[in-house]
Amino acid sequence: MNIRKISINEFKKRRFERSYISVYIVIRSISVENEQEIEVKNLCVIYGFTALGVRRIIAIYFENTNDNRFWLGVFEDLKARNLQNIMFLVTPQNKNIERCAKIIYNNIEIIRSPEDIMSAIDRYFSTKTSRTLEIQLKNLILAEDIEKCEENIELFKQQYLHNRLVLEVFKRQEDDIKKLYKYNYDIRKLLYQYYAIREIKRHINRLNERQPLQENIDDVIEHFTEYISSFERGLTYSKKGWVRLMNILYEIYPKKMEEYL
Repeated sequence: MNIRKISINEFKKRRFERSYISVYIVIRSISVENEQEIEVKNLCVIYGFTALGVRRIIAIYFENTNDNRFWLGVFEDLKARNLQNIMFLVTPQNKNIERCAKIIYNNIEIIRSPEDIMSAIDRYFSTKTSRTLEIQLKNLILAEDIEKCEENIELFKQQYLHNRLVLEVFKRQEDDIKKLYKYNYDIRKLLYQYYAIREIKRHINRLNERQPLQENIDDVIEHFTEYISSFERGLTYSKKGWVRLMNILYEIYPKKMEEYL
């Protein structure tokens, strides 16, 4: 089946659905060639789930780390393009993102990305080791409940009893793992989009393999337009599964859900 490729201009200007249940910020470093000089920039890909369960890539930016108002401008732009409500914002640990998001979306609930927690641990290890750690940490985040999580944590510590580096870096992140258990299993699965984020990261990594390298954000968006439509057509939830999740959220957040739906 042929899937229509979205244009750069269409992607930059399209209006959003009014309410998003969850929005995710993925940040990765890429190399950019500018006037024959290569510099490294943070690429930010923002995507989310609408209230109807449709998966959308919302925006792609180069982060301006020298501008304290950069993220304020990002969220202002999203709201100007009709994105009025965000229930959950899942983001790497970044006080500026959190501050600016709360200015524009007063009732937003901000969660440190499970992916960010994992990256803070496995970045110290070799590829082979980090893959094993990735699976183990994923299981810690998606345990059935906090009791099972704590049981798994103790098993994890026993396994790495003689690896002080693993235990030390894990200790720094342990509290943030446990904080995720204020949410039940179904909501944690929503917050931790393991496969979708891995797919986005894979496409970002390909940018560093391009020859010549990208020069500007339009080059990056052009790269992503090759797969945006197929990504958005991908099914993360069945209709039945999404309705079940909405009912769970409605029981916990009745006022928000009435407003968003």
